[in-house]
Amino acid sequence: RIIVFLPILKNISPDPYLMFFLFFIIFFFLKSDLKKYSKMFSIFLIIISIISVTISIVHTPNFIGHQEHDREIISLLSDVEDSFVIISTPPNSYSLAYYSYAPIYFNLSTPDGWYRHMVSEEYLNIIDNMYYGFLDKDCGRFIDSLNKLGKPEVIAYKNDCNQLTQCGLKEKVKKQQVCLYTQ
Repeated sequence: RIIVFLPILKNISPDPYLMFFLFFIIFFFLKSDLKKYSKMFSIFLIIISIISVTISIVHTPNFIGHQEHDREIISLLSDVEDSFVIISTPPNSYSLAYYSYAPIYFNLSTPDGWYRHMVSEEYLNIIDNMYYGFLDKDCGRFIDSLNKLGKPEVIAYKNDCNQLTQCGLKEKVKKQQVCLYTQ
């Protein structure tokens, strides 16, 4: 409850808290008198570690390499002039990865991105209106939101490119699976 009194703590990731609690758990465990249970506890720790690693190996998906659509989206980034949004992506694609890649390798920005909790609720409503306007095929709401966000260029996937044309955007570059549109 200290976050209420010190608002700066609101934006700290959970990792320092976990380390803080883990330190005290280990400290108090080592200070306790568990010598008579030490052998049983050691076996218990080994079994828990083996179970944990096994579950992790079984349930963690393998790394998925770049697919053709990923390479196409990355190649489109070189044609973006200033700012962009990704309105739709393929099922196995992760738009936030492109939002990270673009500023590093192409010096691009995006009105949408990683830290949604750092912007105002009004700004988030504009971004949500953009996405929902597109999904609801409400071109007026979609275009209005793009204008409020500074007219970013729009990247879309397959059939969604047709909807961008219907909303009055101009095709800038089209690949096999993805396209880049501008106002």
